[in-house]
Amino acid sequence: MPKDNVIKFPKNFETLIDQGNHFFDESKWHRAYECYYQAYELRPTFSLNYLLSILLSKMGEFGEALALTKEYSEEYLQHGSECTFYYLQLLVKHRDFILARRDLKNLRTAKLINVLTAYIQMQEQKMMRHEVQMQAKLRQVYALVNATPAEQLHIIAEIKRLPLAVYLQALTVVLQNDWINPLYKSELLSYIAPLAVKQKLAFNWFGQVKTVDLATLPSDFRVISYQTVWTQLTNMALDDPIILLQIQQELDLQFILLYPFADEVVQAPAVWLDELLLKYEGQTADTGDKVHLQVRRWQDKIEAYIAELNM
Repeated sequence: MPKDNVIKFPKNFETLIDQGNHFFDESKWHRAYECYYQAYELRPTFSLNYLLSILLSKMGEFGEALALTKEYSEEYLQHGSECTFYYLQLLVKHRDFILARRDLKNLRTAKLINVLTAYIQMQEQKMMRHEVQMQAKLRQVYALVNATPAEQLHIIAEIKRLPLAVYLQALTVVLQNDWINPLYKSELLSYIAPLAVKQKLAFNWFGQVKTVDLATLPSDFRVISYQTVWTQLTNMALDDPIILLQIQQELDLQFILLYPFADEVVQAPAVWLDELLLKYEGQTADTGDKVHLQVRRWQDKIEAYIAELNM
């Protein structure tokens, strides 16, 4: 029986792998992919994921190749060598320049880091030569104000795929616009935080004009004040796990909106948690002391911005 007909037999992992190997050796990428993918459906593994992604790349399907690798993104980054290099190359081909830069640290050798850094810069410069396209991308930033929530999320996703220099231009515009929700500001700031860019930007934040140092940004919203509030919340051992989850989700959102200045605002974590719990009980604190009033005002501001996102 011709070997090409083996694939017609009932699905068997080893048979499908053997058949895929046969087609791979003959450079029949599409046929090899079909066999390996059927085997992957039976027994998904990282090695098969890598092989399937490579085949998709050979067929010019870079977007699909990247989407497939996302299923094992942590494994790709843990390898630190060829697999990691391949994964980061796919990110660059997909114009995820900043994400690729963030993950450069996962490469184990200086040579691979230098090669990939040069590749990122080359692809960024290639994209930036299309000046009209870059200007159109930057104009999208101004559309954030009047866009629907769905459109805003799309614009933010597109900003994240800009070359670093253009991303910083877009970030400058976003941070200085009073009418852009703080959620989007914190999202774009935290996205670039791992790069520790040596630059300071003006930041219109909750009605205040502040300066943000990109080189010293917290890695995410889980700063010291957040950890303190979260520890106090978990130690309370609330009876209703659903309520606990809802409070946690709101707490996370509050601190995301306060990024990167949450520690400046939440200087009384116990009071912050008290006010949050009282809100869930439909009550207000009996005390009218200054600290409670300040916390209440901040939480009201944040709640207004959250409501704006749900409109």
